[in-house]
Amino acid sequence: MFIKESLIRNWSNAICNIAIETKKVEEFLNTAKDLNQIFKSNYELMEFLSNKSIDINTRLKVIDNIFAKQIDKNLTNALKLIVIRDIVPGLRHIIKQVIKDLLDATNTIQGVVYSISPLDPSIIKKIEAKLSTKTDKKVILDNVIDKELIAGIKVELAGKKYDSSIQGKSLDMRRKVMKNRK
Repeated sequence: MFIKESLIRNWSNAICNIAIETKKVEEFLNTAKDLNQIFKSNYELMEFLSNKSIDINTRLKVIDNIFAKQIDKNLTNALKLIVIRDIVPGLRHIIKQVIKDLLDATNTIQGVVYSISPLDPSIIKKIEAKLSTKTDKKVILDNVIDKELIAGIKVELAGKKYDSSIQGKSLDMRRKVMKNRK
């Protein structure tokens, strides 16, 4: 089932407006990230919530049992409405759009720093600070392990790549050599 982009944006706008009105933008952002991980790793839950042969009240009780005590009641109610309106297949798209919109609302961009081993949090903070001054926005980086880098780090942020890895430098040299051959 395909969900229209406008429907995804409308749901995201509604959830973001609630977050802003209740002054819980950071809480909603963190919860949306957690929900994205939950629904990404629990395909069975998505299947259960979208299964029309299961009584709607049973599906709503499952949402209450899983989420009611952990997340804001407005988000719980939004999840219930998504189940009632039968747009569960688009739930992850809605959550991703909520994350994007809440990051925009807080003047924040999220990126990824690739390294061959886990980076110390203080190093990540330094990289975030450097990129924050460069972009004039708050930067949040997630550390992802990439064994192909050989050494160094690579950062992807707002569609741009900053590569100071050995792998990146060797690719640059290869491109220069190939360009000079022509």
